[in-house]
Amino acid sequence: MRFQPIPMMIAVLSGTAAVAAPPSSLSNARLETASAGESLAAALRALGGGPVWAAWSAPLVPAQGDVCCWNGRGGRVCHLERRSGGFFTGNLHDQEEHQDRTPPRLLYLFARLEAAEVTQVRALSKTCAVDADGARVVWLEGAAAEDSVELLRGLASRAPRRKGKDVGEEALTALALHAGPRADQVVVDLAGAGNPTEVREHAIFWLGETRGRAGYGALRRLAAEESDPEILEKVAFGLAQSPIPEAGRALAELARGHGSAEVRKHALFWISQRGDPDAAGILLHAAAEDRDSEVREHAVFAISQLEEDGVDHLIRLLRDGPSNEVRKQALFWLGQSDDPRAMEFLEKVLLK
Repeated sequence: MRFQPIPMMIAVLSGTAAVAAPPSSLSNARLETASAGESLAAALRALGGGPVWAAWSAPLVPAQGDVCCWNGRGGRVCHLERRSGGFFTGNLHDQEEHQDRTPPRLLYLFARLEAAEVTQVRALSKTCAVDADGARVVWLEGAAAEDSVELLRGLASRAPRRKGKDVGEEALTALALHAGPRADQVVVDLAGAGNPTEVREHAIFWLGETRGRAGYGALRRLAAEESDPEILEKVAFGLAQSPIPEAGRALAELARGHGSAEVRKHALFWISQRGDPDAAGILLHAAAEDRDSEVREHAVFAISQLEEDGVDHLIRLLRDGPSNEVRKQALFWLGQSDDPRAMEFLEKVLLK
């Protein structure tokens, strides 16, 4: 799913508590209250061996809409102690229910402790109903936003897999949904060289999805400096998710100039998905001029993915393409289209 965040600003007081009260959307919980103190990590240790859920809040990244669970039948509720269906995040631009484009603004964090170790992390918006399934939940009052970031940073970079769950990935997702410059910097750091590849790949995704201009700047640097083609493929995807207009130009630079054919192919595909006004021109140029035949063929496929005028461009390529290989690819992808214009044109060709 592609998300296209809209630019919005909210005021965030870094290092201050987001809210003192537990979420009103929390139900079926054996709720207790404790102080977060000066250290969330210490507050979690003080809760004992568990099982217990610690909960606190932080400012939610701007323009983020619902962060919740979906059961496939229209229900939006997250269960703490049992399966909740799919987890989703959505930006306000994608959500009809937010007609006034008002962001939820608050993020609620839930960390499950067993044997004094964090085994699960959930990050949910205030718009999400949370069913604790009768579990003990301790609300930590006065948690500082930057302290939340630091706690999650440690989990994201070091937490092992347990019981089929990747706590590190869950923590990184929660971290990426925090607003503020400190969260920006930590996600940028986790995307950098020296971190495990899986951590880097998830961080790179969130750089494009939630970190705005700071994320774009980091992705642009990675596009220029990274040597690993597999990481660069993730960078291309991250740029495709970025709301920053210049991200399209950075993708175009990868598509035109990178030495790896695989990187160029990935960049071309994500150019077709971003919907920038110059996408068709970039793809048509690659179909005619790229030095690698597989990239040229992939450029034609990418043209077929354009929502607005892909079929029109395929028809022109079939008529006037720069080479037989390009025309053959245009014919193939026209044949895969269910657009009436494609069928009409192919019928005329066959009747000649």
